[in-house]
Amino acid sequence: MTARDEGQLLRADVELCFPSPTNPRKSFPEAELQELAESIKQLGVMQPILVRPLPAEIKERFGAAAKAELEIIAGERRWRASCLAGLRSVPILLRHLDDKTVICMQVVENLQRQDLNAIDEAEGFGQLQAQGMSAQDIATQVGKSKAYIYAKLKLLALCEEGRAALREKKITESVALLIARVPVADLQREALAEVTELDYDGEPMSYRAAARYIQRDFTHRLERAPFDLFDKTLNPAGTNCNDCPNRLGNQPDTAEELADVCTDNACYRAKVEAHKAALQTRAAAEGRETISGAAAKKIRPYPTSSCQEGYVALDERCYELEGYPKYRELFAQVLASQVPVTLLDHPDGESLEEIVVKADLSKALRDLGVELITRSNDSLALRKKEEEAAEAENRFRRRLFNEIRSQPVLMLTTPDLLGLATFGLERLYEEYRYLVAQTWYPECKKKEALERLHERLPNMADVELMAVLRDIVLAQDVKSISWMGTSQPTRLLAAAERIGIDPERVRKDQQREDAGTTVIYRNPNAPDSEWNGKGKKPLWVEAWESTGKSIDELAVEISTKQPANKKKGKK
Repeated sequence: MTARDEGQLLRADVELCFPSPTNPRKSFPEAELQELAESIKQLGVMQPILVRPLPAEIKERFGAAAKAELEIIAGERRWRASCLAGLRSVPILLRHLDDKTVICMQVVENLQRQDLNAIDEAEGFGQLQAQGMSAQDIATQVGKSKAYIYAKLKLLALCEEGRAALREKKITESVALLIARVPVADLQREALAEVTELDYDGEPMSYRAAARYIQRDFTHRLERAPFDLFDKTLNPAGTNCNDCPNRLGNQPDTAEELADVCTDNACYRAKVEAHKAALQTRAAAEGRETISGAAAKKIRPYPTSSCQEGYVALDERCYELEGYPKYRELFAQVLASQVPVTLLDHPDGESLEEIVVKADLSKALRDLGVELITRSNDSLALRKKEEEAAEAENRFRRRLFNEIRSQPVLMLTTPDLLGLATFGLERLYEEYRYLVAQTWYPECKKKEALERLHERLPNMADVELMAVLRDIVLAQDVKSISWMGTSQPTRLLAAAERIGIDPERVRKDQQREDAGTTVIYRNPNAPDSEWNGKGKKPLWVEAWESTGKSIDELAVEISTKQPANKKKGKK
């Protein structure tokens, strides 16, 4: 091939072509290649393969065959399929191109693919960056935003296992970006294992759940850090948090609200431990008692739980007094000598915590006329009774909710309804979102139901969007939680009243269903003629009510339980 062949449509032996090492596309599924090979056998190669003279450096570095003279710039899949089809030559378009142009053309060409893998695209952008192109240059060249390029380049921080999981679609690109922000490969593997583990529904962790998990276990809000962010002595490397490259605010195109987030869990934990050690040294010098290890966990089982074993933390609120003051405010009213302060060093805590014996504080406050009330724990029997009552209440609420849903709804404009429905659904707590979604798709698992509902929203008729809005408003009243008290389902009750549904009748229906009974109405003049109370009223019911009599006079309660099979035994 000579310079005179530049831009010419030629034919070349398949043995002369060599795959480009910079091609972003790395995977070529065998079944798809075989399918293309069959097509090529019938119709030939309909689009020429773009090539350039094979650079000597690539030929030497990648061990190309002695006959190889051409580097495939675009069309490697066609070339591979042609080899499978048994072709000896393929149509080519010869161009003389430099390395930067080759990589740019390959990335742009691969962007047109529908099945483009995000990690392959990221590696292509990485190659352009290695050629000296900035993120803005790449964005201009491929017609994407700078934020899009940064997000793809961030995927290159993924460990090999993370890249493989993304290629195999075990994780989504959005979840992969969350993992890529974790700076240490071992921690990335730990996060990857957790987010890909299937739950009891056989589904991996959702994006929202993964974001919460990684934020909780692998990132830290610096405004909540217990140590001084500018204290260089806490880190052996002498780096302060504000200037650290692992602070999101020091990374390109980070949202303002995420600027003060640390992504280096190992460094953060080391600073926490150094901070705690400094506090322990100071406490020992002052002669203050410190409780740590198993004893600390016994007092506070979890970092977020209240103190037990008769202690209270000074930074906890006192719910026995009006206004819920902190115990520290109460402690300030008594003599320090009356109530000794102990330091609690919880194994999972980030700082030492000041605690006092509640009885000591109560006694000191009592002398000042302040009485603390200690709440006794409910007995197991009482708690079980409350839970059973809550479950019965839930069944009634669900039944009332379903009856309200069965009534026709009235009208708003379609864009407004769609916006309201989308907005409302996204802002529901996860449990209620799933409840609404499974009301529309009861046959689906919760995550699939939610995805299908989101997909369906833009195509819904106005009356369906109004029904979704109604469900969003009412869903939060469908579940009663025993430990949160006996709040009334005010939205459900108000909706039932507007529509004309009697909640007490619904409650009785649910109680009968729980007891295995139901009510039917019998014709007084023809006992074999019955009505279950649903659907259109029979003529004999209308005739009965026309005389001013109540249909309840015809009600008969019957059992819906199947008779138990008698067990056969020896006589």
